[in-house]
Amino acid sequence: WSPTAMGVEAFTRLLLAIGDQVAEKELDYVFEGLRNALSETRPSLQPLLSSLEDEPVSEANGNVQGARRRAKSLIEGPGARKLAAVKCKISVQILLAKCIGQFYSAFKTKLESKSKLVLLELLKGVAKKSKAVNLDIEQRARLMALMQANGDLQSSSGLPDPPLLEVEKQSFHICLSVLMDIVETGDALGDKVMNDVADVLLELSLGELKTFLETSGKFGNDECSYRREILEHSLKAVLDLPESLFKRNIIPLFTKLSDLIKCENSTPQILHITSKIFSERILKFINTAL
Repeated sequence: WSPTAMGVEAFTRLLLAIGDQVAEKELDYVFEGLRNALSETRPSLQPLLSSLEDEPVSEANGNVQGARRRAKSLIEGPGARKLAAVKCKISVQILLAKCIGQFYSAFKTKLESKSKLVLLELLKGVAKKSKAVNLDIEQRARLMALMQANGDLQSSSGLPDPPLLEVEKQSFHICLSVLMDIVETGDALGDKVMNDVADVLLELSLGELKTFLETSGKFGNDECSYRREILEHSLKAVLDLPESLFKRNIIPLFTKLSDLIKCENSTPQILHITSKIFSERILKFINTAL
């Protein structure tokens, strides 16, 4: 473990130890610290991709014929340090997301609504930013070219494809869990806060449905395989939506779920959850309306 990761672990233990003793106003400093930590440790692939550069290719007479891609070493020197830095930041982002989730779980009965919204904002930010990197096919292709050019680099020592998939999975799951908990237990938060929470929940769930369908149409099964676990979490959240929230969004949900049934890259597990939503929620709504 890196010293940075150990620092996050220590920070998490400290928060859990003093969380119920900190005044609401003082929590602003805690949240600002989390926000800064997430910003400063956000993984960027650009320093690594700068190691993949054009090298002039000359003819025998010395004339420049063109250029080819040349990769600097990721096994030693500056390249190895850049790779280690990216991997460290990925680990730290996951630990920070877990820290936020643990803090919410430990003190949710004592946190004011505005504090819960701040925690959701932080988690949503991690999920959205990592998702953007994972959906950047061109950047990922350049990264994989760099990994392959370093033939002596063991697969376990490099970066996976997509590179931030674990960050996205972990932060999305934690964010969704916090959202569902607030929706299910947060009647005392007031209509405005509940509407804000509901909007985020539907944005994430419907957004992932849309992403999966678009990915299926553009890139096929290989890309869809990366997103199935996240989609399943989204569908389970839709299945458990409170009645009022489900009714309010039944039209966009019906449209996307119908498309999902027809999607050739939907797995039996995805179709099973989708069919439960239709049988237990949508048909129930239709029968009640008749």
